[in-house]
Amino acid sequence: MTRRVLLALLALTTSVLVAAVIPLGLKAARQELSAYVDDARAVARAAAAVAEEGLADHKPSPDMGRVLAAARRDGDTLIILNAKGEVVASVGSPGAIPAWLVGEAVGGRELETDVRRGYVSVVVPVRETTTVVGTVSLARPLGPLNDRVRTLWFTLSLIAAAALAASALLAFALARWVSRPLAELDASAQRLGAGDLAVRAGARAGPPELRRLAASFNSMGSRLETLVHRNRAMVADVSHQLRTPLTALRLRFDLLAEDADPAIAAELGGALEEFDRLSRLVDGLLAVAKAEHAVPAPVPVDVRAVVAERVTAWQPVADDRGVSLVSEATGQVIAAIGDGQLEQILDNLIANALDATAAGDHVTVSARAPSVRAGRSGSTEATRDRMAPAAGNGGAGAGSGGGVRVVVADDGPGMSANERARAFGRFTTASPGGTGLGLAIVYRLVSSNGGTACLDETSGGGLSVIMEFTAVPSVPSVPSVPSVPSGAAPPV
Repeated sequence: MTRRVLLALLALTTSVLVAAVIPLGLKAARQELSAYVDDARAVARAAAAVAEEGLADHKPSPDMGRVLAAARRDGDTLIILNAKGEVVASVGSPGAIPAWLVGEAVGGRELETDVRRGYVSVVVPVRETTTVVGTVSLARPLGPLNDRVRTLWFTLSLIAAAALAASALLAFALARWVSRPLAELDASAQRLGAGDLAVRAGARAGPPELRRLAASFNSMGSRLETLVHRNRAMVADVSHQLRTPLTALRLRFDLLAEDADPAIAAELGGALEEFDRLSRLVDGLLAVAKAEHAVPAPVPVDVRAVVAERVTAWQPVADDRGVSLVSEATGQVIAAIGDGQLEQILDNLIANALDATAAGDHVTVSARAPSVRAGRSGSTEATRDRMAPAAGNGGAGAGSGGGVRVVVADDGPGMSANERARAFGRFTTASPGGTGLGLAIVYRLVSSNGGTACLDETSGGGLSVIMEFTAVPSVPSVPSVPSVPSGAAPPV
């Protein structure tokens, strides 16, 4: 900003100076020339007045020597001719005065002036009553005038340069005065957007408008920090307060079911199912609240390793249900995602996909870098065709090809276009026992990491969740993902 303000003010100052100095210099040069010509005419007339008496009486004038001496001192050429064109007295080079100018002056009986060939030439006819008795010709060199004009332009140039330098200093000081607090405010806003709620902007420098803006920003930051901390505290308190009575209530239901009659035990079994649904709903609400208020600091994540690790963790569940769960990612796929959040996203999506599929179905988790087309290694050709998302089938918000793409695809019953449009909202589910919060958690986690997510129909039937994250071109090292044994249980 400093450079732009400086260049703008310098351009404006330069334009003003050029518009003012050049016309001023031209006008001053014309005035100098006019004064120089007028002075030469005055000298020529004075010489004609002195020579008139001598030319009329054919006697030498006593003042003629003084006039000639003055012309010699000034470097002028002065020639006095009689009526016959004979030289009566002269100083300097006769060739400096053009003959045609003398003829015009004698013929017109008027003073003639010519400015060319490096001289100001003036010819004055000397008259006695109405008779021309001679001429006085004066040629004054233009060198002194040119020196004065050059000095004038040099002086104006110095003044313009000094004004431009002063303008540059003033513009730089003004630009720094405005841009420095603005840059600090911009940096503070970026840090606040990245999750540093304690950041504040300096509000003691810059113009009053910027100081008021910084003060408003600080007030907003303080209120936002207070609200976020209160919300986080409330989430923690709610989590603690709800889990404890729910756990106690579950124990009481279990004890009652052990000692109850079969008919009552059946009723208690239904109540326990509703209780489990309530527990999942509370856990989901708490997860959504945490996801909505999460402001992750992105770190380079090896997406391929995370996908392989989560597929390995969920493999026992998939095997138990007879579902084929595979991962498809080749090469190094690096994305900028908050630490641990890709794992949470994949856990929700794989759990949803396994719940939606039946024995013999397939679930594929794939990842690809921006410059690599999604591969299907490790699958049969039929599986590749079946698991690829269908083009133009209602997907929106992802798939631009500019980032790391992660896709969780299944060939279950899928969703209608209307269901896919509402699937990321809370409590929207096509499963009778679902809470409708899994995809809401996924969407908010993806959005908080600067990514996009959409749903599409898998070719041949099923649902594909397509996500894109910011790609990291190259990193020297990527945090390793701890390996999970093949028989490890998936997270709850």
